[in-house]
Amino acid sequence: MSEIIIVCAIVGLVLILAGRSIYRSFAGRNAGCGCGAGCPPLGTCRGPSASRTGVRR
Repeated sequence: MSEIIIVCAIVGLVLILAGRSIYRSFAGRNAGCGCGAGCPPLGTCRGPSASRTGVRR
């Protein structure tokens, strides 16, 4: 019985994390290139937010 509860908890956690990932993929934080402010003219993010998020264009 305890094995079933553990498996259900693990499956539930995986489903929650997958749903969160899918939601974040489609519900972006804001419009733009991901630099945290207005997009630069050349489309290349430079600054702390770009290096933190790994966004490079």
